[in-house]
Amino acid sequence: MGCCNPNMCAMMQAVVLVGIAAGAAALHFNGATQQRAIIERSLTPPTPAAAPGLSPQAPSGAHAANGRPGATPTDPGTDATPGYQQPAQPAADPNAPLSLDDLGEMITIEQAVKIYNLPYEDPKAPQVIFLDARSPQKYEQGHILNAYNLTPESFFDGTLPDDIDFWPKNSIIVVYCEGGECDASHLVEARLKEQKAFQRVYLIEAGFPGWQSAGLPTETGSLPSN
Repeated sequence: MGCCNPNMCAMMQAVVLVGIAAGAAALHFNGATQQRAIIERSLTPPTPAAAPGLSPQAPSGAHAANGRPGATPTDPGTDATPGYQQPAQPAADPNAPLSLDDLGEMITIEQAVKIYNLPYEDPKAPQVIFLDARSPQKYEQGHILNAYNLTPESFFDGTLPDDIDFWPKNSIIVVYCEGGECDASHLVEARLKEQKAFQRVYLIEAGFPGWQSAGLPTETGSLPSN
């Protein structure tokens, strides 16, 4: 259909063109916006889904430290922990005061020396007596200074020290022999407790060889020098 008014036709055409242009611009803008959103999503890493029953938070420092529930980062573990090592025990102090209550039946050379020195360090200390349970021949060749010779046989053959019945019953008695597998000191200990009622009797584990090797005082002869 022809337009009878050229001016009106021109205006209508202009309106149509503007509408087409606006629609095209809107389509372009929406398309560009969607494309930018897609790009942004591709640059953002997806959030991992939490595993069923577990918290998405990182485990506490206790669990992260060594994998044992309830452990702390400084927990040394227990002897049931793989690779666990028992902490080193501090070495005994040789200068620590002697405690008779802490002594076992078998004593070390260091403990024997402390007992030997008790009367010299404490005038109120009980009497200290050292007994050599070896044979008279070995005793004569060398024994601890001031020690008596008292073998297991002495309790039956009448060769006990003359003054043994005058020793106070609270005396501290130290018996020794050759050490190791030598059982003479054990036999003397049993006789002292059963027949003479002494209870504070100790045995030097290393025996006379250990005392001699330590360079401690010895003497020879058939009697103690005291």
